[in-house]
Amino acid sequence: MKSQFKEISSIFGILRRSEYPDFVTRSKMSPGIPVFSYHRIDRAEFEAQLRYLKENAYTTLAADEYASVYLQKQKIPERAVVLTFDDGLRNLYDVVFPLLKEYGFKAVAFIIPAWVGEKGSITWEQANEMHLAGAVDFQSHTMHHAGINISSRIIDFYYPGFVSHQVWNLPVQAENGKDRYFQPPQLGMPIFEYASRLSDHRRYFPEESFIKACVKFVRENGNEAFFRDKRWRSRLTTLVNDYRKSHSFSGYYEAKEEQEKRIAEELVQSREEIDARITGKSVRHFSFPWNETGKIASRLVKECGYETAYGGLLKTYSSDGYAGKLYYINRLSGDFIFRLSGKGRLSLPGVFISKIKRRLKQGPQY
Repeated sequence: MKSQFKEISSIFGILRRSEYPDFVTRSKMSPGIPVFSYHRIDRAEFEAQLRYLKENAYTTLAADEYASVYLQKQKIPERAVVLTFDDGLRNLYDVVFPLLKEYGFKAVAFIIPAWVGEKGSITWEQANEMHLAGAVDFQSHTMHHAGINISSRIIDFYYPGFVSHQVWNLPVQAENGKDRYFQPPQLGMPIFEYASRLSDHRRYFPEESFIKACVKFVRENGNEAFFRDKRWRSRLTTLVNDYRKSHSFSGYYEAKEEQEKRIAEELVQSREEIDARITGKSVRHFSFPWNETGKIASRLVKECGYETAYGGLLKTYSSDGYAGKLYYINRLSGDFIFRLSGKGRLSLPGVFISKIKRRLKQGPQY
């Protein structure tokens, strides 16, 4: 609930700071091509948005089409939008794809090759089907969508029912020197302060024997039953403090050169894998995981051959289109489709009420 209210307060903060484009807060359309972002969707809500676009004569663009408008300085097409989907979740195939075909629209899907075929995600066969149908334009969202530990500060411990993130959105853990992707964390493992792999933070590697000591303590004290004691956090915190007093701590940070190498691998491997797996595909566009980036990743995106990169909403939302900002293209949530000009346009309070209700019901996007 805390994270839900935090996200809702951020919505009002953006509104207060006038960071939304003109078409959201005023009656006129902003110059440029609005770009909308989705992750999980509700079928009825998404179909209503597509119906609104269809009834008001809007068209949808693929990533290459969008980029060419600005790179080749073409005339900005009227009533054009871009629909983007991050992560490649299963509902992209089950829900989004059929509706796109029904309404004659297309979308851009930023996918994580390492997730493809995992539970809850699309398969490569489904990706090829959507691509060949011309309905979904597949682009890169890094190879693993990895989070990383960034300091020795412990912010919590893994406990039963930990559901604030999917497994693949948690910081990657190393075991015997090897990263463990998609493996559920063991009960009692400390959760260190973490951020996106594409942030400017260097990865922190905690001492593995320390993590094993926490897991062993929980296992020997009842495992899941251990967490029925209301004092479980304080007991684990005491263990941590005692361990650090009696052991020379050997956690360490990766070197800057290693950091750049790993970020570049995430960018290059993702593009190469998508190109190899999807017939006739040539990836040129990118979306930042969690809409987060740093100076290093922003530079490497260009150096690794991407023509554009997509993010979230920034204060620098361009009122004259996106010229010069193609390496952090602003995106809005799909709720704001109903603020585009047209018959049946919703009031701003109506859009926000709907948006807040869904946040309270479904939680934040990640």
